[in-house]
Amino acid sequence: MKALSIRLAALTLVWGAISAPAATLILQDGVSGYSGETGDYIRSTQATTNYSTVGSMLVGETTTASDYLRGLLSFDLSSIPTGAVITSVTLTLTGTQGEASTSTSSTVDLEQVTTTDNPSQTTWDKASSSTNWTTAGGDFSTLLSSATGDPATFTAGSTMVFASTTAFVDEVQTAVDDGTALQLLAKFDVESNAAKNLFSFGQNSLAGADAPILTIVFTVPEPGVISLLLGGGALLAWRRLRTMAGSVL
Repeated sequence: MKALSIRLAALTLVWGAISAPAATLILQDGVSGYSGETGDYIRSTQATTNYSTVGSMLVGETTTASDYLRGLLSFDLSSIPTGAVITSVTLTLTGTQGEASTSTSSTVDLEQVTTTDNPSQTTWDKASSSTNWTTAGGDFSTLLSSATGDPATFTAGSTMVFASTTAFVDEVQTAVDDGTALQLLAKFDVESNAAKNLFSFGQNSLAGADAPILTIVFTVPEPGVISLLLGGGALLAWRRLRTMAGSVL
């Protein structure tokens, strides 16, 4: 029993050495000097129109056949330290208004964008002025998170929060490791034109306090500790404690 206790203590010591205090980074355009969030929305019935200067992001659908609206967001993550380990990510969208023909709960999916887009040029048909989407309406592959709300009761100041998930954390980690922007697409989980249901969210610096908020929690292991572990320090400590356990028994 004493040997087991010492071994557990050894693991605790090693884990405590490689764990660093968690830091929280809040990225919102126009706050604390951050200006790295850009975005717009795209609309299927206005396939060549760019909405990046509107200051709002519409997500939803109307009763017009195949009239869908999807939001696009991009966050510069260069302020996150090299080597950071992402542990949690949430996205908060603030409403400017909602519109619905009937009161109904609607789910918005947050997806990983797979084709680099230019928000100032993006349309339903194009990721940028020189690049078409592989599939009109945006190229996306992985569902990162979902949130639910009722457009009929979604008013100015209402918020929609996309909770942290393993897929969301992994996507942010990949963007940080690769030194690329985090690119996201928001859309209804089911687009059917059954009713007019629209969310209007604040978008980029034009929205002021209503701009999207990306909250990231991460740790950064100490370089000296990493070197020690890689050099076999942890193994040596473990062996010594194991020897101590044997002598106690």
